[in-house]
Amino acid sequence: MRLISQFSALFLFQKVGVMLAKKKKAVEKRAAPSVGLWMQDSPICCTGYVSMDKCPEIVTACTKIAQMIATMTIHLMANTENGDVRVVNELSRKIDIDPAPYMTRKVWIESIVMNLLLYGKGNSVVLPHTSDGYLSSLEVIAPYRVTFSQNVAERSYSVNIDGKAYGQMLLQLPDDENSALRIKNYLDSRKIPFEEVHD
Repeated sequence: MRLISQFSALFLFQKVGVMLAKKKKAVEKRAAPSVGLWMQDSPICCTGYVSMDKCPEIVTACTKIAQMIATMTIHLMANTENGDVRVVNELSRKIDIDPAPYMTRKVWIESIVMNLLLYGKGNSVVLPHTSDGYLSSLEVIAPYRVTFSQNVAERSYSVNIDGKAYGQMLLQLPDDENSALRIKNYLDSRKIPFEEVHD
């Protein structure tokens, strides 16, 4: 009896499903598409244009991607003659368990991925902090605090965080030896490594 009733319920559901599928849906009209132009970081937009980071659908999709990536385990690997081998040490623990003191690992990875996808124009900057020569934390830098300086001729760039440059820079010392010596002493006092290059 139960088998017959389940079968008839399934048959009835299929019939109703077919009947529902045959009903005509109302035609929905979409609004005219918005078009925006970007020229040298200056937006020239039409009325109703919304940037991607202000569009709730895009933010929701990026957040979902970031959350899925954040739940994955990070493995530190080493290349060996027998193939890649997982390394388990303090560095792998720092990256996979507690990369930043005021964030969980999940939030840390989510913020990196959200910067890459949405807020940082494809860039995410993480600043390493050390204590007594050991890595103490990896700070995710908010995109509004970061600018990039590119040297096309030298094929290099530097990252500027709150106006402070990180990376390689090519500076020309002044011809005056006293001024050049003062600059070198300043770099030494700030523990900024430098190397003199002669043509």
